[in-house]
Amino acid sequence: MWLVIGIVGVLGVFAVVKAATGSWPLNIETCPGCIFNISGAVEAVEGLMGSSGTRFPHGLSADSTSPVEGEVRGTTLTSTGDVTVGDDLTVTGDAVSVEGFTSYYDSQLMTTATTTICAVQSPSVTSTLDFASVLFTISSTTDSVITLAKSANAFVTTTLIGNQITVTANTQDLIIASTTVQDADGIFKPSQWFVVGMQGNPGNFSPTGYCKAVFKALNN
Repeated sequence: MWLVIGIVGVLGVFAVVKAATGSWPLNIETCPGCIFNISGAVEAVEGLMGSSGTRFPHGLSADSTSPVEGEVRGTTLTSTGDVTVGDDLTVTGDAVSVEGFTSYYDSQLMTTATTTICAVQSPSVTSTLDFASVLFTISSTTDSVITLAKSANAFVTTTLIGNQITVTANTQDLIIASTTVQDADGIFKPSQWFVVGMQGNPGNFSPTGYCKAVFKALNN
């Protein structure tokens, strides 16, 4: 049995070498009963992986340094699916769960030439607006009034959140807001919208910047 397993393993290594070099390193049929030294073939396989490839058995490496046991090396870890770290941290798309508390993150560029410059949809569960920011890299050419609101539809300022804020013309400005469960206007039903409205006198109404929002789920 061990002889069969050994031969299968040798054939697997030789197949990799064949794919890399275009030739077989040894004709097994003409060498019955031989004891094979496959160290050169193993080196060839390692050469295919490169000095910066995945390393075993200790861990994973994205640079030229062998990892210690259990280590993942590299400047960036990219996952094409959900990520779970231990028992407490899970990352799923734009949601991060820590110890059963889930937050949802979103960011978008401002929409120009409209009085509703941002509309960020809340998650499909009841939540609060844990944090929101509106950064103007360039405001309008006229003084403007900014409205933060909650709405069942995008680009409609139905229920105001806090007071309206004045932004001076041609300036950079940053607005930060948050809500709590004690604030009824700050509780978002599933898939509602956080909306940022902007109104002012006629002018070159083309602000630039971005809006960010963090929603905290209340159902877990």
